[in-house]
Amino acid sequence: MIKAIYTVWVVCENQEQADQVMGERLGPEEDYGFEYQLDYEHSQTDDQTFYIHMHEVWQEKGGPEEGGWWYDAGKPVESWHVLKFDDENTATLICRTLNEQEHKRRETEPHPYHSVLSGQSTFYQYSVEEYPTPRPFPSDRPHYE
Repeated sequence: MIKAIYTVWVVCENQEQADQVMGERLGPEEDYGFEYQLDYEHSQTDDQTFYIHMHEVWQEKGGPEEGGWWYDAGKPVESWHVLKFDDENTATLICRTLNEQEHKRRETEPHPYHSVLSGQSTFYQYSVEEYPTPRPFPSDRPHYE
């Protein structure tokens, strides 16, 4: 049996409106002539806050094992004003858009991210976090196992 799963995003003023949209647009009473199951759940509590952080990112050499390996590292961009959201879905949508725009901007850099010359270029990454103050990453240098 082929299984298709869709993620549905409803962005509106409040949870009541989102529930109404989900109930009316995707109601289980709809008859499409085939069997289907409809599930959705709320992914957060009302008191959660989400933040979009911006980091300048680069690759660090991890070590010589197996011909050498690299890992991603980043530091917060000081001039970036952290964005704050009460809704994780909205934060995720905006973060995804910011990262898509960054990937287009990267095409204008003289060297790609994975190039040995990438240190001559500047790259950024956006992420959704549950803490307000951005931190450098990784917190501990990875080691080869």
